[in-house]
Amino acid sequence: EMEGVENYINTIDRSGFFEVTSFTDDDLKRGEMYKKNVLRNQQMASFADYGEYLKSLDMVGEIADFKPVYIARITQLTNKSNQFNVTTKRYTPAEMEQVFESDSYIRLYGKLIDKFGDDIQIAIYGVSLGSATVMMMTGDETLPENVKFTVADCGYTSAWNEFKDVIDVMGPVKYPLLHGANAFSKAIAGFDFKDTNALDSVKHAKIPILFIHGGNDDFIKPTMCYELYEATSAPAKDILIVDGAWHAKSYETNSEIYEAKFKEYIDKYFD
Repeated sequence: EMEGVENYINTIDRSGFFEVTSFTDDDLKRGEMYKKNVLRNQQMASFADYGEYLKSLDMVGEIADFKPVYIARITQLTNKSNQFNVTTKRYTPAEMEQVFESDSYIRLYGKLIDKFGDDIQIAIYGVSLGSATVMMMTGDETLPENVKFTVADCGYTSAWNEFKDVIDVMGPVKYPLLHGANAFSKAIAGFDFKDTNALDSVKHAKIPILFIHGGNDDFIKPTMCYELYEATSAPAKDILIVDGAWHAKSYETNSEIYEAKFKEYIDKYFD
């Protein structure tokens, strides 16, 4: 307990509340990463077409088994955000080393490299089921700072609501069928349809969200998009309903307005 304001600084300083628990090579490069982002923005400004700018970055994706050189960073990211670790289990560096050395695990890491390096700003984007997935990430308290915004294209409010809508034509029999299928899913796979709930997640969103939906979507109805838009607590939000577009066809129906809205978010939220 602190007694008197004159003791505050010493108490806070000696209590270790702000001690760094891990420090990787990526942390050492933080200043250099910001400089590279400036170079990326300068290059982007020289292109009229955003697609051409992306091509100019010469990006290469890498997905592979763990490598010893990345173990510290993998451990840090796993403990930082549930988007990298859906089990919510946390690992110490020693435990992650054991995972690396064991044949009992399937291990994969992903890395994106452009001509300026691998320290890039991220927008998370998903369509349909992928849209629900990225929306469920937006409320994660430990979402990395370089994730700047989300684009959610034709996502549903929850798996339960979507299944209910799809089998609506079956009449009264739909309810025992849906509950039976959910019970079977929980028993066999340990998965409850009601757990996949994007509507609850966006109520706690920490990053801007752009909602996109096809006006003629009869698989995931546009009303779900409006529900999600109204429910979100995102610091900024926008909605684009593409007239005449069916499910997951908004870009194909009107790529010009789609790209323009996407680029508007990039210009606004990327440094």
